[in-house]
Amino acid sequence: MRAFHSDTSLPMGAALRRTLFYLIQFSWALPQNLLGLLLFVFLLLIDRFVRQNAFSPRARSLFHGAVVTRWRLSGSMSMGIFLFCDSPDNIPLLVHEWGHTLQSAVLGPVYLPVIGLPSLVWANLPCLRRFRRQTHCAYTSFYPERWASRWGEKGLHLPALR
Repeated sequence: MRAFHSDTSLPMGAALRRTLFYLIQFSWALPQNLLGLLLFVFLLLIDRFVRQNAFSPRARSLFHGAVVTRWRLSGSMSMGIFLFCDSPDNIPLLVHEWGHTLQSAVLGPVYLPVIGLPSLVWANLPCLRRFRRQTHCAYTSFYPERWASRWGEKGLHLPALR
């Protein structure tokens, strides 16, 4: 699949951009990346000690510098460079979640209250789920989700969630 790639053959300019990307994520955007890393390690431990072979062989992969982990929960979540999703082969979903990764890099420590919390509430509050279903309101109509899809599309030149 073209969207998944290895970082070993990056040209010098791309390698520099990737290095700056990680530097920003693990300095300016440290809070959400630490939470993402903790969740990533927690899921690894569950996979190893509780539910051996619970994940498919492609349970962890890279998507344009982000670590993608398949999980058993319904839906997806982005915490810095760590993307957790139930459908890691769904490219528009990954593009959308990668857009959240860009938001994380730009907003830094205010990402969690400005994007993370509103997004979590919009996705999971039963009354908002019911509202979206009854009014046929698109998930990406809410500002953090629309913004993530737009940025993901602009950054990767691939279609995102609509």
